[in-house]
Amino acid sequence: MKDILKFKKCPVSGLPITTKPEWKYKAKDGSCTIEIAIIGDNILYEIPIGIIDGEANKWYTKTASKIIADYFGNRKYYFAYDYSLMENASLEAKKVFINWLISNSDKIELVTVFGMNQIIKVAIKTARIISKKIDKLILTNSYQESIHTILRKEKSNGILSYQKCPVSGLPININNEWKYENKDDSFSVEMGKIGESIIFISVVGSVSVRTIEATTIIINRIINQHPNTVPLYLVFDYSKLIKESIQTKKTFVNWLLAVLDKVEKIIFFGVNNTLKLTINATKIISSKFYKVTVSDTYQDAIKYIMEGKGEYLNKGEKGNNRINELIGYLGKMTWTGDLNQKIPVLPKDDTFAELFAAVAANQEDLREIEKDRDEAHKKLEKTISEKDEALKSVSDNELVILKMLENVQAQETETKKANEQLETIIKGANLGWWDWDIPTGDEIFNEILAENLGYKLSEITPHIKWWEGKIHPDDEKQVFEYIQNYFDGKTEYYQHKHRLKTKSGKWKWFLDFGKVVERDKDGKAIRMIGILRDIDKEERAEQTLRQSEEKYRLLTETMKDVVIRISATGELLYVSPAIKKFGGYKPEEEVGSNMLKYFAEEDDYQRAVKLITEIIETHKSGHFEFMFKTKNTVPFPVEHTFVPLISNNKVYAIQMVLRDISERKKAEQALKESEAKLRESNKTKDKFFSIIAHDLKSPFNTMLGFSQLLINKFEKYDIQKQKKFLGILNSDIKNTYKLLENLLLWSQSQRGTIDFKPEKENLYLLVAETIDILSQTATNKSIIIKNEISESTLVKADKDMLATIIRVVSSKLV
Repeated sequence: MKDILKFKKCPVSGLPITTKPEWKYKAKDGSCTIEIAIIGDNILYEIPIGIIDGEANKWYTKTASKIIADYFGNRKYYFAYDYSLMENASLEAKKVFINWLISNSDKIELVTVFGMNQIIKVAIKTARIISKKIDKLILTNSYQESIHTILRKEKSNGILSYQKCPVSGLPININNEWKYENKDDSFSVEMGKIGESIIFISVVGSVSVRTIEATTIIINRIINQHPNTVPLYLVFDYSKLIKESIQTKKTFVNWLLAVLDKVEKIIFFGVNNTLKLTINATKIISSKFYKVTVSDTYQDAIKYIMEGKGEYLNKGEKGNNRINELIGYLGKMTWTGDLNQKIPVLPKDDTFAELFAAVAANQEDLREIEKDRDEAHKKLEKTISEKDEALKSVSDNELVILKMLENVQAQETETKKANEQLETIIKGANLGWWDWDIPTGDEIFNEILAENLGYKLSEITPHIKWWEGKIHPDDEKQVFEYIQNYFDGKTEYYQHKHRLKTKSGKWKWFLDFGKVVERDKDGKAIRMIGILRDIDKEERAEQTLRQSEEKYRLLTETMKDVVIRISATGELLYVSPAIKKFGGYKPEEEVGSNMLKYFAEEDDYQRAVKLITEIIETHKSGHFEFMFKTKNTVPFPVEHTFVPLISNNKVYAIQMVLRDISERKKAEQALKESEAKLRESNKTKDKFFSIIAHDLKSPFNTMLGFSQLLINKFEKYDIQKQKKFLGILNSDIKNTYKLLENLLLWSQSQRGTIDFKPEKENLYLLVAETIDILSQTATNKSIIIKNEISESTLVKADKDMLATIIRVVSSKLV
């Protein structure tokens, strides 16, 4: 629960959380931190994180002890601790912590620890058996449970947990109807009677308007049940209200005024000095507030009541029985004499007859006493009458006066707080301010305004003319036009953005804002205050952005490709004008529709949905191809390049560029077909070269063999044999030449450089030439080739092309 201290109030109890910079420790190497806070008035809460070392222990012992001394004094307090955050602490650190707890156990009312592992729980349970001090340590499962445990303990430790008042000894009675608990345990209200005349009000938790409302309901219930003949005293611990809102305090005061007539006294204790002064001042001018008394402690409050009408405090307590008997004789008395004498007479047999007879014998003394009493009574009535007359007007408006006093106190506090906050805001926001006396032109500037223009405050002339001399010439006319429009009532306030010249001679942009705060009897403005904010960086960045956006707009509106921007749900946020020519859609009608309308095929649609989800999760960029569905024509292939637009590490839109790739797809298809043809051509070439190489090998072997014979045995052969061998060589050379010619022709055919010259050719002779070339290869393979084509068969064809075809086909067969 290390995030608790980020809140101003405890999320469980609603109590305020107090912490200070000096209550936080951070190790130099960043290995650990400790932060201490106070929840409400009496809960100490700590967050240790990391590996707690010796230095941290020293700081903790010193700081925690000082906080306890300053805030709790001799009062008991509660301790809430998250042990899970200390799991990585050293054993020595844990020992220091336990020793500190034990040394402070007398003042600690309760220690609640959560986040412990099972081993530590077992160790604590074992320690509880052998140590009484461990009884104050409660193991809980969570921060929430710890706070609830403390609130319940605090409530049980109150005055109402006793059977008798520790000051007066009177019995304390409680009733379930005099109790209210909020459902979330953030506060509870409980009341009890001390004796028969004292109502003690106990509030635990966050005091709010709802708390006061609950208190009102219960107190009215008790008052209605209380006998009118017995005076009623209220004892209230005001310390619970000190830190609450003005609205809560006002609600409390209104309730107070409503019950004043019904009670004898209201005694507060735990009141701060400011409220004491307010109550004392109010008692002077209000006839009702004499019933309100302030005490320092609960003990003082009870003693004050005991010194007053003690006889009413406890029903069943016996007083002076003889006096009760004497009072009973009033019903037995008769009266003699005239009205001025008023002599009481009792029966002769009554034991008090002689006493009353003696009194009657001193009639003159009685008349003098009666006369003095009447005169004193008249003087008292006159004094009371004069007091009532003097306070009459005040008494009629006492509620207003009380609220005024409360409001004055609240306003002083709020004004001081508001001024401090305003000063912090002005400094934090780097705001310059000005105060303009319009008739004289005198003007007051703050130091920030001067610094933003490069000056010291002492270098500025405190007059409107100084400011006017700094306005850019291009902005001057409009500035005064805006001010005049405001004076004429055309605008609610003056606001204008313009340039001012700095001390260095450069121009800076400022936002000027002002309002009239004072007018003369004719309604003419005589005083105006305002703020001058330095917006130079923002304005220049905005100008750069506007220029960039203009370039972007021109680019998107003139480019052939379509630029679109979609939301994370696929909604079209922007579509460039190119969409009209691209797909027949009107750009102004596309915004608000879904981008998925552009998908012609279901598979592409499903892939796009998955891709959008992936982009949002991974923030990746990339490309995507799909069939684009036009409005009036057939779909065509497109490629869109997508880029996520990110803010605060979250994708808020996706930018895309759509491009028609129909021609590219055609080129890709043509390239595929060309590659296929090339592969087939290479295959054919390899085969052809294999055949040619094989065919060339045979004649070359023959030529090499016969030429070698001629060389070696030329002289031994006769002329006929020599001619025969030379004839064979000549024939093989011709065949080899023809093979080379065929290779050349095939190469030309692959390059497409052969001229097509069709003529009448004898097919028989063309085949015979091919057989003649392949004869040696066929002989070596014992293959007989027959030419069964008619000798008179003629065809019209290109001789070279036809010979190549016959050659390739025949070569595959041999």
